[in-house]
Amino acid sequence: MQPYALQIDKIAFDDIDFTISVAEIANTLPFSVKRIYWLKSNSLKHNRGRHAHVNSYQFLISLAGNISLTALDKTEKKYQFDLHQDSAGIVIPPNHWLEIEMSPHAILLCLSSELFKDQISIFDYEKFISGQ
Repeated sequence: MQPYALQIDKIAFDDIDFTISVAEIANTLPFSVKRIYWLKSNSLKHNRGRHAHVNSYQFLISLAGNISLTALDKTEKKYQFDLHQDSAGIVIPPNHWLEIEMSPHAILLCLSSELFKDQISIFDYEKFISGQ
């Protein structure tokens, strides 16, 4: 399976002072969500990722700012995505090297198929490509 963009239905309630957005994704993702976490960049542009999750799916969505994602499979085929504050996210299957570039004050929400303690990650790109 390759990474792909996924449009989610979003219900938004706008008011003068705030917006409430609800995404109902129970039957939308190709995995069950076991963990939710988020990354927030401060006043500088941040680069994150640079590792692969061997056994977990991820669904990534921008809650604020602009986020560029690059995913590579073991054949080094490159998939590039740009996330903005909208109702589209990216599904990243297991065994993809991920690099993330976040604009200042960006927030990236991640829904993961594995608990942190059960997740297997590779932080060495050469080992990832060679399958070691």
